[in-house]
Amino acid sequence: MSTPTDLDRLARQADEALVAAERRREAVGQSAFTGRRIAQALLAAVMVVVLLVLQANFAWTQRLEALLVPQRASEQALADMRTVLESARAAVEAARVRSGSLPMALPSAAHAALVRYERVANTYRLSMTDGQLLATMEADGTLDVQKVGR
Repeated sequence: MSTPTDLDRLARQADEALVAAERRREAVGQSAFTGRRIAQALLAAVMVVVLLVLQANFAWTQRLEALLVPQRASEQALADMRTVLESARAAVEAARVRSGSLPMALPSAAHAALVRYERVANTYRLSMTDGQLLATMEADGTLDVQKVGR
């Protein structure tokens, strides 16, 4: 009987050694896993801070440019308004060709959100403002720009 008891004891010791080894591996794995999670969280936080700093820098740079070179900012705003008005005019003309008459409102909701459409007899006028400039485009494509008083 002493032989099976010795075998049982050896088997139990082997099981305990395996369990202990597995616990050590898990402990090392958990600490490595925790370390990776901390590193990933720090990397994400650093990336967010860098993006916030860049965004603030670009916003600050644009404001500074508008203060130092107001003519350039005004020219860019006018170019943007001209592009939107020309696009709205093309939409109105396309609607006129399709239906044979002027539309009652701007055919595009996106344009309607930015551009004022006025029908005047058999013609129309488009206008928009950015708070500093008022741009008005006639049906023939001529553009009139006025400064808006603040």
